[in-house]
Amino acid sequence: MTIEQGLALLLDSDRMAANATAPAPATATAPAPATATATGHPALRADPSSPSWPDYDPLVWDALVAAHELLGPDYQYLSTMAEVRDAQVDRLSRKDLSTLLTVMVRGERFSTGHLIKFIEDGRLQQALAAALGFLAQPE
Repeated sequence: MTIEQGLALLLDSDRMAANATAPAPATATAPAPATATATGHPALRADPSSPSWPDYDPLVWDALVAAHELLGPDYQYLSTMAEVRDAQVDRLSRKDLSTLLTVMVRGERFSTGHLIKFIEDGRLQQALAAALGFLAQPE
């Protein structure tokens, strides 16, 4: 499977919801973990050992990191992140999208839970769809 196929698979909301909410098989010694956070968003799963920390669906994080690496990280994102952090994703240039993806990845690495707002307002999914569009175009 190519990275592009993986991103497209993630963007299929039925697939993402099914993957994020499928309960783990119960065992005789431990109950199955919860499958959604208080927000109920399918890309977030509850982590019973640490309920205050989000447990992102692995597809979400993998797709974000793949899109980020394929578009290329913005090493100067600190100077431009304010311009793109709250911008409409469909109006971003390739460079600006790279900045936004860098903000998402770096923000989550330094502040657990940073991605929640991007997931809940749909901008993560929009950014991944936009990344697919840019990847289909020659630079």
